[in-house]
Amino acid sequence: QQLKPSFHWLKPVLALATLAGSVIGLALLLGWLQDPYQWPVQTVNIKGKFRHLQQTQLQDEVLPLVREGFFGMNVSAIQSRLQNLAWVEQVSVRRVWPDRLSIAVKEQQPVAYWGEKAFLNPRARVFEPEPSVDLPALPRFEGPDGYQQRVLLVYRQLQDMLKPLRVRVDSLRLDARRTWRV
Repeated sequence: QQLKPSFHWLKPVLALATLAGSVIGLALLLGWLQDPYQWPVQTVNIKGKFRHLQQTQLQDEVLPLVREGFFGMNVSAIQSRLQNLAWVEQVSVRRVWPDRLSIAVKEQQPVAYWGEKAFLNPRARVFEPEPSVDLPALPRFEGPDGYQQRVLLVYRQLQDMLKPLRVRVDSLRLDARRTWRV
């Protein structure tokens, strides 16, 4: 009688070799994708209408984070960094294949001063730019924290009432006792 060779060990060895090869291949692929020299960001497009923001200021904030390459850069970190700038109201950041970053920025639009150095935007949100900016045409508002919406609403109502008389409100103040001063 002749003995048949046994290959029952071959199946598990091939499965293990396939798994090991897949893991090594995936690790090499991820390393290659994360390499900023293989996938550099060539162009950063910043769109928006700016009166107070500077294009160079935005680029200076973004460039250190873009050096990580197309796949390595953290889009959320870029968006957060730009959103933290006082004059930025809203920002959208996205990758554009194969080597671009597209950024859309909406600048804050001040409608009034709030206190000494801060501004109020049309949605009654306070923002305080550094360095301080002088916009003499804007009215001055004051009031307790949390009353920005109320002060802006009363201002708009007063403006509507005074419009036929061609009178403008330059200052509106709500004190701690909830007394209005125009």
